[in-house]
Amino acid sequence: MRRVTTLGAALVLLAAAGCAAVCLRLGWLPCRGQMLIGTPWGHDGEYTDACLRAMNRGPAIYFPPVPAEQSDTELAAAAGAFALAGLAWIVVALGLPLSRTARAVVASAASPTVLMAVLTAVGWLNGVDVGRVSLVPGLLSEVALLVGAVVACCAVSRTRDRLALLALSWGCGAFGAGHLLGEYLVLGSINQDNWDWPPGSGVLMVASLVIGVLGALLGVTGSRRPRPGRQRTERTSRSAASRIIRVSPGQSRS
Repeated sequence: MRRVTTLGAALVLLAAAGCAAVCLRLGWLPCRGQMLIGTPWGHDGEYTDACLRAMNRGPAIYFPPVPAEQSDTELAAAAGAFALAGLAWIVVALGLPLSRTARAVVASAASPTVLMAVLTAVGWLNGVDVGRVSLVPGLLSEVALLVGAVVACCAVSRTRDRLALLALSWGCGAFGAGHLLGEYLVLGSINQDNWDWPPGSGVLMVASLVIGVLGALLGVTGSRRPRPGRQRTERTSRSAASRIIRVSPGQSRS
C-alpha cells in the first residue's frame, strides 16, 4: 500500500479512537469510584442508582444508543467515532490498486458503520429511539468488513501489507456486533456483576481502534524505499563493473 494511504487511515482511525474514548469517559461518569466493584481487584460495595442505570444502557458507542438517557456530548462523540471509523476504511479503499468494481466492493464495507453514525446522529438531534434496528447494522458491519478485507488483501502482494489491512479492518469494525459480544464475554468473565454491562465496558472497542492504528503504521514503516542517491550509486557501480576490460599479463590496452 502507498504510505499516504496507510498514514491517512491511521490518522482518521486515531481520531475515531479519541471520540470513542470521550464517549466512554462520559458514559461511565456515574460509576466513578465504583469501577472495580465485582472484580478480583475491587472492594465490596454497592452501586449507586445512577451507576446501575449506566450499566443497564451501556455507553453510547454500544449501538443502538439510548438518546433519552445519554447526554448530547456523549451521543455526538459516538456519532463521530462511527463516522470516522467508516471514513478510515474508505481511505483504505481509495488508496488500493483496484478496479472500479473491486474498489466499490471494498468501500461499501464501510456503509453499515456510516449508517450507525447517521442513526446515532438522528437519535441525538431529534431524540428518536433507534433501538428497533437493534444489532442489524453491527452484524452487517462485521460481515461487510470481512468481505472487504479479503478483496483488499488480494490487491496487495506483500505479507506486511496484508497484515496491515487485516489490522485496519479489525479497527474499523470495532463497533460491530462481533466485537460487542466478545467484549461482553471477556469483561463479564472478569466482573461477577455481569447481569448488565460491567462498568468500563467499551474499553476493548477503543483498544481495537488502537490496534487498527498500529497496523496502519506497520504498513507505513514497512514501505520505505531506497533513497534516490543510493539507487544512482548502485546503478553507476553496476554499469562500471560491466565495462571493465580484463587485461591478461603482458598485454596492454590500446
